[in-house]
Parts: sequence; C-alpha cells; structure tokens
Amino acid sequence: MSAPQNLACGITNHETFYMYHVYSSTNSCMKSNPTLGQFIADLREDHAEQCTCSVTVGDRVWQALYTPLDDSTLGHDTSSYSLCDLDWPLERFVPIIAGKRGMFHLLAEGIPPKETPLAPEPIKVVREYESAVFRIPGAQPKLPDDGDVDYKAACARPGSLVVDKSRFVTLARSNQLPGWVPVIRRPRGFGKSMLLSMFESYVDIDCAYDGPPFPADPSPHHTLATRVGRFLSLGLQGLLLVLHLDFAQLDLADATSEAELRSACQRFLTACATTCYKRYQSAFVDHAAREEITLNDLVELGYGASHTSKFFVGIDNYTDPLLSGDRQLRERVIVEEIFTPLFGAFAGGCVLRGLIVGGDVPGVPWPYCNIELFRECILELSYDAVSFDMLGVTEPELVALGKVLFSAEENVDLLRQIRQIAGVESPLPTAPYWGRTYSTRDVLAAARALRNGTPAPKFVNSVTGKDYVLPTRTMRPEVEAELFDAFSHEKEIWAKESPELYARLQQEVKKKPRKSDPVSDDGSWPDSDRAAAPSFADSPPPSSSDSDESVGSTVPSRTTAR
Repeated sequence: MSAPQNLACGITNHETFYMYHVYSSTNSCMKSNPTLGQFIADLREDHAEQCTCSVTVGDRVWQALYTPLDDSTLGHDTSSYSLCDLDWPLERFVPIIAGKRGMFHLLAEGIPPKETPLAPEPIKVVREYESAVFRIPGAQPKLPDDGDVDYKAACARPGSLVVDKSRFVTLARSNQLPGWVPVIRRPRGFGKSMLLSMFESYVDIDCAYDGPPFPADPSPHHTLATRVGRFLSLGLQGLLLVLHLDFAQLDLADATSEAELRSACQRFLTACATTCYKRYQSAFVDHAAREEITLNDLVELGYGASHTSKFFVGIDNYTDPLLSGDRQLRERVIVEEIFTPLFGAFAGGCVLRGLIVGGDVPGVPWPYCNIELFRECILELSYDAVSFDMLGVTEPELVALGKVLFSAEENVDLLRQIRQIAGVESPLPTAPYWGRTYSTRDVLAAARALRNGTPAPKFVNSVTGKDYVLPTRTMRPEVEAELFDAFSHEKEIWAKESPELYARLQQEVKKKPRKSDPVSDDGSWPDSDRAAAPSFADSPPPSSSDSDESVGSTVPSRTTAR
C-alpha cells in the first residue's frame, strides 16, 4: 500500500489558511515507506519558505478530520483529537481519507511566538493616474539592473523599485478556441523578459507567489478585463505548471541544412521539457523518474498528474533565430518542430495559457506569419492599443518613478528630463499622458545618472501611440470585429473625439470574414489596402515636431476610450 497522496495537514494557531498535501512533499513522494515524521519535516520546511507568519511547527500531530469553516485555526480545540506517533507510516492513513476531501485529515501543532512581532513595513505604492510604482521596504530605493528579468526576485529584494504592470495579467490568455496565444513584440530594452516573468510568477504552482502586487494589485484592472472574448480575467494564480522556452538559447549557428535545423529544434524542445519536468517532478506521481523527457511525454504526465493537468507556456525572444541565416527556412522549420507540438497541446487542453514575446525583425512586419498554422493560432497584439503600455515605461509611470526616486527638495522632474533626452521638445502633456512609452533600459540608465550626478545617456528610445496604428490584417477579421466592439463600448465618444479613426474601424468591421488571409513571403499582407506599420527597429527617433498633439489627433483620451 502506497502513501496516500491526498492526505492533508494543517497547522493550529494559524491566522491564515494553510493546507499541505503529501503530493507536495519531496520525502513522502520520493522515499519508500515514508513516515509521518518525514512528512511533518517537509511541512515545516514548506511553511517556513511560503508563509511569513511567526508560528513555528512543533512535534505534536493530531488525527483531526476537521472541515475548516474559515481561513484561521486560531484557538481551535484539539482536545478531542487523537495524537499520532511520528514513526507511523503514511500508508496507515489511507482508510481515513477515503471520500474525505476538502478537510484537514491531520493538524500539526503551531506554536505562536512569546511576543507579538512587529508589523512588517508596508510596501510604498506611488500612483499616477492608473499606473503605479512600488518600493519594497527594508533599504534605500534601488533601481533594477539591466539584467534583472526575474520578477519574483525583484519583488523580494529590499528597496527594489518595480514599475507595476500587474493589471495586464488579465490579458495573458488564450481564447476558449484552440490556440490563440498572445504575441507581443517591442525593440530591445523594453522589459519583455520581465513582463513574461511576471506572468509566470503569477500562475506558477511551484513558487505560489503571493507577494506584491499579487493578490492585492495596487493598480485598478482595465474595465476590458470583464468583457467578452479574449479580455477575460486570467484567474489562475498559483495553479499552473510553467513551461519556459527562451529562443535566444536555440543554437542554430552550426545548422546549415534543413535536417540539422530540425535536429537542433528537437534537442532544444526536449531540453526545455526536461527542465520543466525536473522542476515539477514531485507533481508527476506513479511514474519512473527520467533524466530526459520529450514534450509529448511531459504532456502525458501532465494529464496523469493527481492535482493538475494544465501548463502555462512562456516563450521569450521568439524572433531571435530569424536575425541570421535563411529566415524563411528557419521560420518553416521552427513552426513545424516547436510551435506545432505546442499549439497541439493548446488545442488538446493540456496547455491552458501562454504568452509569446520578442523583438522586431528588420523588414519583416509579421514574423512567422507566412506559415498558416502560426498565423491561425496566435493573437497578434504588437500594434494593439490595449497592449501599448504593457512594455516600456509610460509617462504616468515616469511621474510615479520620479516621485519615489527624488524628494521635493531635489526638484528633479524625471518626465521632463527623459522627454528632453528622447528629443521630445513639445510642451509637457497633461494627464493622462497618452501616447508614448520609453525604453525601460534607457530610462533606468538616465535615472541612475540623475541620482549619481553622472552624465546622462545621449538618447532614450521611445515609441509613440501613432506608430501603433493597427494594420488591416493584423488579426483575422472576426478578431478585429471583437476588438472593435471591446474598444468602442463608448462609441459616441470615439465618433466625437476621433471621427476618422471611428469611421475606419467601422469599415474594418464590415469586411466579410475570411477563413485565412494570404501572406507573402516577406511576412506582409499582400491584400492590405494600406501599407503595414513600420518595424519599430527601423523607425526614426522622435523629433521635436513629433508632438503629443499629433498623437492625440488619432487616439481618443484614455479616460474615455477605456
């Protein structure tokens, strides 16, 4: 008889809900004949890592069969429960859990501190319009380094400053239809890897991250998050296994033939699947441990896992392999060898959510979109107005960041400084500062220089709202119709403030939906009635004539459009 995987244990004198299962216990899952003492040792270690309370776990354990009525076990009476011996094998508890889910089968002793600990210093949140910057307590404000791409680590570093993008977790979803994975591109330095790490931190069942800004998001969610279609809440905090693929690690340098390219892609996909498997190995029960595993095997194990069968797929730097070599050949091989099995897992329901981010490919407006399978399975959000400020630092965020970094006595206007370095000499905009985002990397470099009194960088890269005009065939027409409905729930305001854009969107919606649209070899849409928007990598830097008035003439104010 094996250890009961669903055996659940709680802790007495605990202010918040805490339940630990055997399937989460390394000792209980991996060792033969595990004992109650080994299970409690794992519980004690997990509690110390995951909970910030001051309760310590003692050596007394009761057989409880207690259904929790609220989140707390403070003052719970254990006098009627039987004490357990720590040497008892876990298989002894198999009969007591049969048909008794959702309750504490065991309660471990929780010993409160002798003195009430001091309340932790609260996180400082500075809001500007609907944006926010928060500072982790414990040290002087610390700007992140360029190489910081781990969201959880950044939020745990004392004094760390984090520009809050958490309101956008509601957009990282696949549609209920198979596939439809969001894709977002920006130039280098706009924080794509950090954004992806934020989504992965939110859904990851392993790290169970509940720190700032989850679950108490300091910024309001977009109203679009509650609307129909793809703008539904993610709602999967701490529930998924994360399969991460960084295409910057896909080494195709020595692959010259198609067969060599395919072999390299297969090795890469197997390596990513193996990394995911080893990270969540305790979740995959009743199988022989393996040193290497394919994506198909990983998906099969996911279906067989006792408590979860769902994955989140995060793909970073997805366009990196196209910057050298035979681009069209690489596109076709990568889609067939990597994206095809991933999209198949989406269609099968094992992969539930995902997000793909990457940089621009010069001269190629729509990377991979000359392959019909890729085009039919993604949601292209690179030129989407809702995703405009998901990456980079927006002007409201610059104002909030300046308030955290500089005191009133220092009299440093960070927004004005950044605009001047970026070559934007038009008058400062008024709230809500609509229409421009700046390179995260460049903004951090300029902010460090201003703080340290060193020379500021000579240029700050930025992109403007008018560069985000949606090309005719960014998405399938039926998706464009849905997008139009979502954005124009205040249609009379669009018609009044931006009649030309309103008329153009109306015309787009009326176009007859087609099953698919032909795409030329260079990734452009040959049947488009206007030229595709330029690649940001090829866009000239903004000039003094690039004023906010020109942006405002094509995009309604954020307060009304959203």
